[in-house]
Amino acid sequence: MRFNGKSAKTIIYYSVNTIVPLALGVILYVFTRPGTIISQIIYDCFQANRRINIALPTILSDYGCDFLWSYSLVHCLFLVSRSYKFSLFVCIAFSVFIEVIQLLPFVRLVFDPIDIVVEIIGIIIGLCIITIFEHCIQSINNRK
Repeated sequence: MRFNGKSAKTIIYYSVNTIVPLALGVILYVFTRPGTIISQIIYDCFQANRRINIALPTILSDYGCDFLWSYSLVHCLFLVSRSYKFSLFVCIAFSVFIEVIQLLPFVRLVFDPIDIVVEIIGIIIGLCIITIFEHCIQSINNRK
C-alpha cells in the first residue's frame, strides 16, 4: 500500500518519529515546569488541582523538550517535503524565530540562546537518523 508515493511503513515511521517525541516533550514540560502556560492549560483541561513536579537533571528538564520538539519537527517536515535542505532550513529558521520573539517585551518567556543550540542538535540528529532510515529503505527496495 502506498500513499502519495510513500509506503505505509515509511509513513508510520515518520508519524511515530513526529508524534512520540512531541508528546514526550509536552509530558516532560508539564511535569518539570508546572508553573508554565502549557502546564496550566493542560492541568486546567484535566481539571487537576494538584500539580506534579518531577525533579530531573537540569540539562534534561531545561533542554529535553527543545531537543524532542526539534527532532519531531524535522521528521514531520521531511515527510512532507522529502528535502533535507528544506527541512534543515525551516527547522533552524523556526527555532531561531521562536527564541528571538521571546525578546519582545510583551512575550512572557525567557530568551535562551542555548535553546537554539540544543534545537539545532536535535535537528541534526534527526536528519542523521532520517538519512540512515532512507538508506535502509533504499537498500531494501534495491534488493527486490
